[in-house]
Amino acid sequence: MRFNKEKAKFEVQKKNMLVPKPNFALPKEKPKRKFKISLPVLFIVGFLVIFTLILALNFQIAYSVTINDQYVGIVTTKSSLNSTINDIETVTNTASDGTSTPLQSATKPIIIKKGTETEDFDLRQNILAICPNVEKAYAIYVNNALVCACSTESDAFDALNGVKEQYDTGTLLSINFLDDVATRNEYVPSNQVESITDAVKMLNGQTSHREVYTPTADEELANIAQRFSMTLDELSGMNQNLSDIVPAGTQVNVLNTQANIRVQTTAIETYTKAISYGTDEENDNNLPIGSRVLASSGQTGSEIEKATVTYINGIEQNRQPISDTVTSQPVNEVYKIGTLNNGQASIVSSALFIWPAVAVITSPFSLSRVNPVTGKVEPHPGIDIGATYGTNVLAAASGTVTLAAWDSGYGNCIRIKSADPYSEVYGHLSEFDVKEGQQVTQGQTIGKVGATGEATGPHLHFEIRVNNNPVDPITLLPVKK
Repeated sequence: MRFNKEKAKFEVQKKNMLVPKPNFALPKEKPKRKFKISLPVLFIVGFLVIFTLILALNFQIAYSVTINDQYVGIVTTKSSLNSTINDIETVTNTASDGTSTPLQSATKPIIIKKGTETEDFDLRQNILAICPNVEKAYAIYVNNALVCACSTESDAFDALNGVKEQYDTGTLLSINFLDDVATRNEYVPSNQVESITDAVKMLNGQTSHREVYTPTADEELANIAQRFSMTLDELSGMNQNLSDIVPAGTQVNVLNTQANIRVQTTAIETYTKAISYGTDEENDNNLPIGSRVLASSGQTGSEIEKATVTYINGIEQNRQPISDTVTSQPVNEVYKIGTLNNGQASIVSSALFIWPAVAVITSPFSLSRVNPVTGKVEPHPGIDIGATYGTNVLAAASGTVTLAAWDSGYGNCIRIKSADPYSEVYGHLSEFDVKEGQQVTQGQTIGKVGATGEATGPHLHFEIRVNNNPVDPITLLPVKK
Protein backbone atom coordinates (compact mmCIF):
# COMPACT_ATOMS: atom_id res chain seq x y z
CA MET A 1 0.00 0.00 0.00
CA ARG A 2 1.46 3.36 -1.03
CA PHE A 3 1.66 6.17 1.48
CA ASN A 4 -0.24 9.20 0.32
CA LYS A 5 1.76 12.20 1.51
CA GLU A 6 -0.82 14.70 0.39
CA LYS A 7 -3.63 13.04 2.33
CA ALA A 8 -1.53 12.76 5.47
CA LYS A 9 -0.61 16.40 5.30
CA PHE A 10 -4.27 17.30 5.01
CA GLU A 11 -5.18 15.27 8.05
CA VAL A 12 -2.53 17.01 10.18
CA GLN A 13 -3.72 20.41 9.09
CA LYS A 14 -7.28 19.41 9.93
CA LYS A 15 -6.31 18.52 13.45
CA ASN A 16 -4.50 21.77 13.99
CA MET A 17 -7.40 23.92 12.87
CA LEU A 18 -8.97 26.11 15.58
CA VAL A 19 -12.65 25.63 16.04
CA PRO A 20 -14.31 29.03 16.46
CA LYS A 21 -16.14 29.62 19.88
CA PRO A 22 -19.86 30.28 19.81
CA ASN A 23 -20.83 33.92 20.19
CA PHE A 24 -23.39 33.27 23.12
CA ALA A 25 -22.84 32.22 26.86
CA LEU A 26 -24.29 29.00 28.20
CA PRO A 27 -26.27 29.28 31.44
CA LYS A 28 -24.35 28.33 34.65
CA GLU A 29 -25.69 25.52 36.87
CA LYS A 30 -26.78 26.61 40.36
CA PRO A 31 -24.96 24.77 43.16
CA LYS A 32 -27.20 22.49 45.29
CA ARG A 33 -27.82 23.82 48.88
CA LYS A 34 -26.78 21.45 51.63
CA PHE A 35 -29.03 21.36 54.82
CA LYS A 36 -26.86 21.52 57.95
CA ILE A 37 -27.95 21.26 61.71
CA SER A 38 -25.73 22.82 64.38
CA LEU A 39 -24.36 20.65 67.17
CA PRO A 40 -26.15 22.55 70.03
CA VAL A 41 -29.50 22.00 68.36
CA LEU A 42 -28.73 18.30 67.91
CA PHE A 43 -27.76 18.07 71.59
CA ILE A 44 -30.99 19.72 72.79
CA VAL A 45 -33.17 17.58 70.55
CA GLY A 46 -31.35 14.44 71.66
CA PHE A 47 -31.68 15.37 75.33
CA LEU A 48 -35.42 16.01 74.97
CA VAL A 49 -35.91 12.70 73.24
CA ILE A 50 -33.97 10.82 75.91
CA PHE A 51 -35.75 12.71 78.73
CA THR A 52 -39.15 11.93 77.20
CA LEU A 53 -38.21 8.26 76.92
CA ILE A 54 -37.07 8.24 80.54
CA LEU A 55 -40.41 9.62 81.72
CA ALA A 56 -42.39 7.31 79.47
CA LEU A 57 -40.53 4.24 80.70
CA ASN A 58 -40.92 5.19 84.45
CA PHE A 59 -37.26 6.08 84.90
CA GLN A 60 -35.68 9.14 86.50
CA ILE A 61 -32.34 10.84 86.93
CA ALA A 62 -30.70 10.19 90.32
CA TYR A 63 -27.27 10.33 91.96
CA SER A 64 -25.00 7.55 93.08
CA VAL A 65 -23.37 8.63 96.37
CA THR A 66 -20.01 7.80 97.86
CA ILE A 67 -18.80 8.97 101.28
CA ASN A 68 -15.06 8.86 101.91
CA ASP A 69 -14.77 6.81 98.67
CA GLN A 70 -17.28 4.21 99.91
CA TYR A 71 -20.60 3.67 98.14
CA VAL A 72 -23.55 4.40 100.46
CA GLY A 73 -26.61 4.54 98.18
CA ILE A 74 -28.66 6.43 95.62
CA VAL A 75 -30.53 9.71 96.17
CA THR A 76 -32.85 11.74 93.97
CA THR A 77 -31.88 15.18 95.33
CA LYS A 78 -28.56 16.54 96.53
CA SER A 79 -30.23 18.83 99.07
CA SER A 80 -31.63 15.90 101.09
CA LEU A 81 -28.22 14.23 101.01
CA ASN A 82 -26.49 17.37 102.28
CA SER A 83 -29.06 17.73 105.08
CA THR A 84 -28.45 14.13 106.19
CA ILE A 85 -24.67 14.55 106.12
CA ASN A 86 -24.81 17.81 108.12
CA ASP A 87 -27.06 16.22 110.74
CA ILE A 88 -24.77 13.19 111.11
CA GLU A 89 -21.64 15.35 111.35
CA THR A 90 -23.26 17.42 114.10
CA VAL A 91 -23.83 14.48 116.43
CA THR A 92 -21.09 12.01 115.55
CA ASN A 93 -18.04 13.48 113.95
CA THR A 94 -16.33 15.21 116.86
CA ALA A 95 -13.21 13.53 118.27
CA SER A 96 -12.24 13.60 121.95
CA ASP A 97 -9.61 16.27 121.31
CA GLY A 98 -12.29 18.64 119.96
CA THR A 99 -11.33 18.32 116.30
CA SER A 100 -13.68 17.10 113.58
CA THR A 101 -13.25 15.32 110.29
CA PRO A 102 -15.75 16.35 107.59
CA LEU A 103 -17.34 13.59 105.54
CA GLN A 104 -16.13 13.72 101.94
CA SER A 105 -19.08 13.09 99.63
CA ALA A 106 -19.21 12.64 95.86
CA THR A 107 -22.14 12.11 93.52
CA LYS A 108 -22.48 10.77 90.00
CA PRO A 109 -25.65 11.22 87.91
CA ILE A 110 -27.30 7.96 86.88
CA ILE A 111 -30.67 6.82 85.55
CA ILE A 112 -32.76 4.57 87.79
CA LYS A 113 -36.23 3.13 87.81
CA LYS A 114 -38.54 5.26 89.92
CA GLY A 115 -38.84 4.10 93.51
CA THR A 116 -35.51 2.24 93.60
CA GLU A 117 -33.55 4.98 95.38
CA THR A 118 -32.11 4.20 98.83
CA GLU A 119 -34.52 4.68 101.74
CA ASP A 120 -33.65 7.58 104.07
CA PHE A 121 -33.12 5.28 107.05
CA ASP A 122 -30.87 2.91 105.08
CA LEU A 123 -28.87 5.83 103.66
CA ARG A 124 -28.36 7.24 107.15
CA GLN A 125 -27.28 3.85 108.46
CA ASN A 126 -24.85 3.33 105.57
CA ILE A 127 -23.25 6.71 106.27
CA LEU A 128 -23.15 6.16 110.03
CA ALA A 129 -21.40 2.82 109.50
CA ILE A 130 -18.28 4.57 108.18
CA CYS A 131 -18.30 7.46 110.68
CA PRO A 132 -16.12 7.81 113.77
CA ASN A 133 -17.66 7.78 117.28
CA VAL A 134 -20.47 5.44 116.23
CA GLU A 135 -21.46 1.98 117.46
CA LYS A 136 -24.10 -0.67 116.88
CA ALA A 137 -26.69 -0.56 119.67
CA TYR A 138 -30.39 -0.98 120.40
CA ALA A 139 -32.09 2.35 119.76
CA ILE A 140 -35.36 3.21 121.55
CA TYR A 141 -37.85 5.10 119.37
CA VAL A 142 -41.00 6.82 120.65
CA ASN A 143 -43.44 7.84 117.90
CA ASN A 144 -40.61 7.33 115.36
CA ALA A 145 -38.31 9.77 117.22
CA LEU A 146 -34.99 8.49 118.61
CA VAL A 147 -34.87 9.12 122.38
CA CYS A 148 -31.82 7.10 123.47
CA ALA A 149 -30.09 3.74 122.98
CA CYS A 150 -28.71 0.89 125.09
CA SER A 151 -25.80 -1.44 124.40
CA THR A 152 -27.90 -4.61 124.46
CA GLU A 153 -31.46 -5.56 123.68
CA SER A 154 -32.07 -6.70 127.26
CA ASP A 155 -30.86 -3.31 128.58
CA ALA A 156 -33.32 -1.54 126.27
CA PHE A 157 -36.21 -3.70 127.51
CA ASP A 158 -35.14 -3.18 131.14
CA ALA A 159 -35.14 0.59 130.60
CA LEU A 160 -38.67 0.50 129.15
CA ASN A 161 -39.86 -1.73 131.99
CA GLY A 162 -38.21 0.65 134.46
CA VAL A 163 -40.40 3.47 133.13
CA LYS A 164 -43.53 1.38 133.76
CA GLU A 165 -42.46 0.12 137.17
CA GLN A 166 -42.43 3.61 138.71
CA TYR A 167 -46.20 3.78 138.21
CA ASP A 168 -46.94 0.19 139.23
CA THR A 169 -48.71 0.18 142.63
CA GLY A 170 -49.16 -3.59 142.59
CA THR A 171 -52.95 -3.29 142.39
CA LEU A 172 -53.29 -2.09 138.81
CA LEU A 173 -55.79 -3.50 136.36
CA SER A 174 -53.54 -2.54 133.44
CA ILE A 175 -50.40 -0.62 132.53
CA ASN A 176 -49.29 0.23 129.01
CA PHE A 177 -47.58 2.83 126.83
CA LEU A 178 -49.88 5.26 125.01
CA ASP A 179 -47.15 6.03 122.46
CA ASP A 180 -45.72 3.92 119.64
CA VAL A 181 -42.57 2.44 121.21
CA ALA A 182 -40.03 0.35 119.25
CA THR A 183 -36.42 -0.80 119.49
CA ARG A 184 -34.03 -1.20 116.52
CA ASN A 185 -30.57 -2.68 116.29
CA GLU A 186 -28.72 -0.01 114.33
CA TYR A 187 -25.75 2.35 114.21
CA VAL A 188 -26.13 5.29 116.58
CA PRO A 189 -23.76 8.01 117.87
CA SER A 190 -21.80 6.71 120.84
CA ASN A 191 -22.92 9.67 122.97
CA GLN A 192 -26.54 8.46 122.67
CA VAL A 193 -25.82 5.02 124.16
CA GLU A 194 -26.92 5.13 127.81
CA SER A 195 -26.94 2.90 130.86
CA ILE A 196 -30.31 1.51 131.98
CA THR A 197 -30.62 4.16 134.71
CA ASP A 198 -29.81 7.06 132.37
CA ALA A 199 -32.07 5.67 129.65
CA VAL A 200 -34.98 5.65 132.14
CA LYS A 201 -34.22 9.29 133.00
CA MET A 202 -34.23 10.28 129.33
CA LEU A 203 -37.48 8.42 128.67
CA ASN A 204 -39.00 10.18 131.71
CA GLY A 205 -37.84 13.54 130.36
CA GLN A 206 -39.76 16.11 128.39
CA THR A 207 -39.46 17.65 124.94
CA SER A 208 -40.51 21.20 124.06
CA HIS A 209 -41.67 22.40 120.67
CA ARG A 210 -42.86 25.79 119.44
CA GLU A 211 -46.52 26.42 118.76
CA VAL A 212 -48.97 29.33 118.61
CA TYR A 213 -51.52 29.95 121.39
CA THR A 214 -54.50 32.25 120.75
CA PRO A 215 -56.49 33.31 123.84
CA THR A 216 -60.26 33.48 123.34
CA ALA A 217 -60.58 36.28 125.91
CA ASP A 218 -58.28 38.94 127.33
CA GLU A 219 -55.68 37.09 129.41
CA GLU A 220 -52.80 38.07 131.63
CA LEU A 221 -49.32 37.41 130.26
CA ALA A 222 -48.39 35.80 133.59
CA ASN A 223 -51.30 33.40 133.25
CA ILE A 224 -50.18 32.33 129.75
CA ALA A 225 -46.67 31.75 131.06
CA GLN A 226 -48.03 29.56 133.86
CA ARG A 227 -50.27 27.64 131.44
CA PHE A 228 -47.24 26.54 129.40
CA SER A 229 -44.79 26.25 132.34
CA MET A 230 -42.68 29.13 131.01
CA THR A 231 -41.07 32.11 132.70
CA LEU A 232 -42.10 35.64 131.74
CA ASP A 233 -38.61 36.21 130.32
CA GLU A 234 -38.91 33.12 128.10
CA LEU A 235 -42.35 34.18 126.87
CA SER A 236 -41.28 37.77 126.21
CA GLY A 237 -38.16 36.56 124.41
CA MET A 238 -40.31 34.61 121.92
CA ASN A 239 -42.71 37.50 121.30
CA GLN A 240 -42.37 41.22 120.65
CA ASN A 241 -44.41 44.06 122.18
CA LEU A 242 -46.65 41.90 124.38
CA SER A 243 -48.47 43.86 127.10
CA ASP A 244 -49.30 42.56 130.58
CA ILE A 245 -52.83 41.94 129.32
CA VAL A 246 -52.93 40.01 126.04
CA PRO A 247 -56.05 40.88 123.98
CA ALA A 248 -58.30 38.07 122.76
CA GLY A 249 -57.30 36.74 119.33
CA THR A 250 -53.61 37.65 119.71
CA GLN A 251 -51.26 34.96 118.39
CA VAL A 252 -48.66 34.20 121.05
CA ASN A 253 -45.57 32.05 120.40
CA VAL A 254 -45.15 29.52 123.20
CA LEU A 255 -43.20 26.38 124.04
CA ASN A 256 -45.44 23.36 124.55
CA THR A 257 -43.66 20.84 126.76
CA GLN A 258 -44.67 17.18 126.54
CA ALA A 259 -43.44 13.98 128.15
CA ASN A 260 -41.11 11.87 125.97
CA ILE A 261 -43.21 8.80 126.75
CA ARG A 262 -46.68 8.38 128.28
CA VAL A 263 -47.65 5.53 130.60
CA GLN A 264 -51.36 4.86 131.15
CA THR A 265 -52.43 2.96 134.26
CA THR A 266 -55.89 1.81 135.38
CA ALA A 267 -56.78 0.79 138.92
CA ILE A 268 -59.81 0.21 141.15
CA GLU A 269 -59.65 2.57 144.12
CA THR A 270 -61.71 2.84 147.30
CA TYR A 271 -61.85 6.21 149.04
CA THR A 272 -63.96 8.40 151.30
CA LYS A 273 -65.96 11.15 149.63
CA ALA A 274 -67.69 14.11 151.28
CA ILE A 275 -71.42 14.66 150.81
CA SER A 276 -72.37 18.32 150.65
CA TYR A 277 -75.12 19.60 152.89
CA GLY A 278 -78.04 21.74 151.85
CA THR A 279 -79.81 24.78 153.30
CA ASP A 280 -83.09 24.98 155.19
CA GLU A 281 -84.98 28.17 156.03
CA GLU A 282 -87.32 28.81 158.94
CA ASN A 283 -89.55 31.84 159.39
CA ASP A 284 -88.89 33.78 162.57
CA ASN A 285 -91.42 36.42 163.67
CA ASN A 286 -88.89 37.83 166.11
CA LEU A 287 -86.71 39.06 163.26
CA PRO A 288 -87.60 41.99 160.96
CA ILE A 289 -88.80 41.25 157.44
CA GLY A 290 -85.92 40.81 155.01
CA SER A 291 -83.39 39.64 157.60
CA ARG A 292 -81.66 36.30 157.24
CA VAL A 293 -79.63 34.88 160.12
CA LEU A 294 -77.71 31.60 160.33
CA ALA A 295 -79.29 29.53 163.09
CA SER A 296 -77.15 26.36 162.84
CA SER A 297 -74.22 25.37 160.71
CA GLY A 298 -74.36 22.52 158.24
CA GLN A 299 -72.28 19.37 158.46
CA THR A 300 -70.95 17.44 155.51
CA GLY A 301 -71.68 13.75 155.28
CA SER A 302 -69.39 11.03 153.99
CA GLU A 303 -69.53 7.96 151.80
CA ILE A 304 -67.13 5.22 150.77
CA GLU A 305 -66.88 5.09 147.00
CA LYS A 306 -65.27 2.53 144.72
CA ALA A 307 -64.26 3.68 141.23
CA THR A 308 -62.15 2.77 138.23
CA VAL A 309 -59.48 5.47 137.89
CA THR A 310 -57.26 6.08 134.87
CA TYR A 311 -53.92 7.93 135.11
CA ILE A 312 -51.36 9.13 132.55
CA ASN A 313 -47.88 9.46 134.02
CA GLY A 314 -49.43 9.49 137.48
CA ILE A 315 -51.91 12.30 136.74
CA GLU A 316 -55.60 11.41 137.01
CA GLN A 317 -57.51 11.57 133.72
CA ASN A 318 -60.82 9.83 134.38
CA ARG A 319 -62.79 8.42 137.32
CA GLN A 320 -65.76 6.08 136.79
CA PRO A 321 -67.71 5.25 140.01
CA ILE A 322 -68.57 1.59 140.57
CA SER A 323 -70.39 1.73 143.91
CA ASP A 324 -70.80 3.95 146.99
CA THR A 325 -71.87 3.38 150.60
CA VAL A 326 -73.04 6.27 152.79
CA THR A 327 -71.33 6.22 156.19
CA SER A 328 -72.79 9.47 157.58
CA GLN A 329 -75.63 11.64 156.37
CA PRO A 330 -75.10 15.39 155.85
CA VAL A 331 -76.87 17.88 158.12
CA ASN A 332 -78.34 20.95 156.44
CA GLU A 333 -77.57 24.43 157.67
CA VAL A 334 -80.56 26.39 158.95
CA TYR A 335 -81.34 30.08 158.43
CA LYS A 336 -83.91 32.15 160.29
CA ILE A 337 -85.93 34.35 157.93
CA GLY A 338 -87.40 37.45 159.51
CA THR A 339 -91.18 37.90 159.22
CA LEU A 340 -91.76 40.64 161.84
CA ASN A 341 -93.46 43.70 160.30
CA ASN A 342 -93.15 46.61 162.70
CA GLY A 343 -93.68 49.27 160.10
CA GLN A 344 -89.99 49.60 159.26
CA ALA A 345 -88.54 49.17 155.73
CA SER A 346 -87.41 45.70 154.73
CA ILE A 347 -83.73 44.91 155.19
CA VAL A 348 -81.99 44.93 151.81
CA SER A 349 -78.41 44.66 152.99
CA SER A 350 -76.69 42.14 155.20
CA ALA A 351 -75.05 43.28 158.40
CA LEU A 352 -72.30 40.71 157.85
CA PHE A 353 -71.58 40.71 154.07
CA ILE A 354 -71.60 43.18 151.18
CA TRP A 355 -70.93 42.57 147.48
CA PRO A 356 -67.14 42.51 146.82
CA ALA A 357 -67.75 43.83 143.28
CA VAL A 358 -70.91 44.84 141.45
CA ALA A 359 -71.33 43.07 138.11
CA VAL A 360 -73.20 40.25 136.40
CA ILE A 361 -72.74 36.75 137.83
CA THR A 362 -71.22 34.74 134.97
CA SER A 363 -71.10 31.38 136.77
CA PRO A 364 -73.17 30.44 139.84
CA PHE A 365 -72.34 28.24 142.81
CA SER A 366 -72.66 24.57 141.77
CA LEU A 367 -71.91 21.11 143.10
CA SER A 368 -71.14 19.89 139.58
CA ARG A 369 -70.01 22.11 136.71
CA VAL A 370 -67.86 21.58 133.61
CA ASN A 371 -64.63 23.47 134.33
CA PRO A 372 -64.10 25.73 131.25
CA VAL A 373 -60.31 25.35 131.57
CA THR A 374 -59.86 21.63 132.33
CA GLY A 375 -63.09 20.35 130.74
CA LYS A 376 -63.74 18.15 133.80
CA VAL A 377 -66.99 17.97 135.78
CA GLU A 378 -66.21 19.26 139.27
CA PRO A 379 -67.78 21.46 141.99
CA HIS A 380 -67.75 25.25 141.62
CA PRO A 381 -67.52 26.35 145.28
CA GLY A 382 -68.31 30.01 144.68
CA ILE A 383 -69.69 32.52 142.19
CA ASP A 384 -67.90 34.23 139.29
CA ILE A 385 -68.55 37.97 139.12
CA GLY A 386 -67.81 39.25 135.60
CA ALA A 387 -66.24 42.59 136.54
CA THR A 388 -63.80 44.22 134.12
CA TYR A 389 -60.05 43.97 134.48
CA GLY A 390 -58.67 46.24 137.23
CA THR A 391 -62.00 46.77 139.04
CA ASN A 392 -61.55 47.33 142.79
CA VAL A 393 -62.30 44.27 144.94
CA LEU A 394 -63.83 45.14 148.32
CA ALA A 395 -63.72 43.14 151.55
CA ALA A 396 -67.18 41.56 151.86
CA ALA A 397 -66.76 41.44 155.63
CA SER A 398 -64.30 42.68 158.23
CA GLY A 399 -61.62 40.26 159.33
CA THR A 400 -57.98 39.15 159.12
CA VAL A 401 -56.13 38.44 155.86
CA THR A 402 -54.83 34.85 156.13
CA LEU A 403 -53.47 34.64 152.57
CA ALA A 404 -52.40 37.13 149.89
CA ALA A 405 -50.38 35.07 147.40
CA TRP A 406 -50.55 32.70 144.43
CA ASP A 407 -52.83 29.75 145.20
CA SER A 408 -52.82 27.13 142.41
CA GLY A 409 -55.93 27.39 140.18
CA TYR A 410 -57.15 30.46 142.12
CA GLY A 411 -54.15 32.40 140.80
CA ASN A 412 -53.51 35.53 142.88
CA CYS A 413 -55.76 34.84 145.86
CA ILE A 414 -56.82 36.58 149.08
CA ARG A 415 -58.40 34.69 151.98
CA ILE A 416 -60.02 36.55 154.89
CA LYS A 417 -61.13 35.05 158.23
CA SER A 418 -64.20 36.92 159.44
CA ALA A 419 -66.38 36.42 162.49
CA ASP A 420 -66.86 32.74 163.34
CA PRO A 421 -67.70 30.56 161.50
CA TYR A 422 -67.20 32.60 158.31
CA SER A 423 -64.31 33.10 155.90
CA GLU A 424 -64.08 34.37 152.30
CA VAL A 425 -61.98 33.59 149.20
CA TYR A 426 -61.21 36.14 146.44
CA GLY A 427 -59.59 34.53 143.36
CA HIS A 428 -57.95 35.41 139.99
CA LEU A 429 -56.81 38.87 141.17
CA SER A 430 -54.43 41.01 139.13
CA GLU A 431 -52.85 42.66 142.18
CA PHE A 432 -52.95 42.81 145.97
CA ASP A 433 -53.68 45.88 148.11
CA VAL A 434 -53.33 44.06 151.46
CA LYS A 435 -50.85 41.69 153.12
CA GLU A 436 -51.14 38.53 155.17
CA GLY A 437 -51.94 39.23 158.82
CA GLN A 438 -53.48 42.63 158.04
CA GLN A 439 -56.81 43.62 159.62
CA VAL A 440 -59.36 44.83 157.06
CA THR A 441 -62.75 46.47 157.44
CA GLN A 442 -65.86 45.76 155.39
CA GLY A 443 -65.81 47.75 152.12
CA GLN A 444 -62.02 48.29 152.15
CA THR A 445 -60.25 47.79 148.76
CA ILE A 446 -58.15 44.63 149.03
CA GLY A 447 -57.13 44.02 145.39
CA LYS A 448 -58.00 44.31 141.70
CA VAL A 449 -59.95 42.02 139.35
CA GLY A 450 -57.73 39.95 137.02
CA ALA A 451 -57.51 36.62 135.18
CA THR A 452 -54.70 34.75 136.93
CA GLY A 453 -54.79 31.00 137.60
CA GLU A 454 -57.37 28.83 135.84
CA ALA A 455 -59.37 31.62 134.22
CA THR A 456 -60.59 32.15 130.67
CA GLY A 457 -60.93 35.91 131.15
CA PRO A 458 -61.07 38.70 133.74
CA HIS A 459 -63.51 38.07 136.61
CA LEU A 460 -63.67 37.71 140.39
CA HIS A 461 -64.16 34.26 141.88
CA PHE A 462 -65.80 34.78 145.29
CA GLU A 463 -66.49 32.20 147.99
CA ILE A 464 -68.07 32.33 151.42
CA ARG A 465 -67.21 29.43 153.71
CA VAL A 466 -68.84 28.27 156.92
CA ASN A 467 -66.38 26.28 159.07
CA ASN A 468 -64.28 26.19 155.88
CA ASN A 469 -67.09 24.52 153.91
CA PRO A 470 -68.17 26.49 150.80
CA VAL A 471 -71.80 27.70 150.73
CA ASP A 472 -73.68 29.59 148.05
CA PRO A 473 -72.69 33.27 148.56
CA ILE A 474 -76.03 34.42 147.10
CA THR A 475 -77.75 33.16 150.26
CA LEU A 476 -75.69 35.52 152.43
CA LEU A 477 -75.22 38.57 150.19
CA PRO A 478 -77.66 41.51 150.17
CA VAL A 479 -80.53 41.32 147.71
CA LYS A 480 -79.80 43.45 144.65
CA LYS A 481 -82.31 46.16 143.88
